[in-house]
Amino acid sequence: MRHIGNTYWMSVLLENLAHVRLQLADWRAAASLLEEALYLSQDYENSLNLALYVSAMSQVALLRGRPEQATLLLGSTDSFLKSLGVDFEPPDRAAFEQNLETARARLGPRFEAVMNEGRCWTIKQSASVALELGRVPSTADSE
Repeated sequence: MRHIGNTYWMSVLLENLAHVRLQLADWRAAASLLEEALYLSQDYENSLNLALYVSAMSQVALLRGRPEQATLLLGSTDSFLKSLGVDFEPPDRAAFEQNLETARARLGPRFEAVMNEGRCWTIKQSASVALELGRVPSTADSE
């Protein structure tokens, strides 16, 4: 697909591969694939793909042991989807809900406050934070 310049389907395939890597707890490979998908999706400015990217990166944050960052990204995604009046397809919605439940369990009583803070972020702010999350190594990472 790259050789014919089809960036839409290439970004979709990369995102799907990233979800496979996330299921295998390989956050580094997932983050790399998601970053490339985000870059390719800029060609056609699909807002929903931006939300899918941020949502998937919340799972990267969870895998890295960063539930607060994950919750901020989830809050931003939730707010963005509501502002557009759209929702994810069922498999993406299920992953989003699973990430919400994991973040809620890890943050406990702080979850709602952090989620509300994330709802105040723009999706572009969240994408910027998510990009850094995928790039910055940490000694506290959960492997």
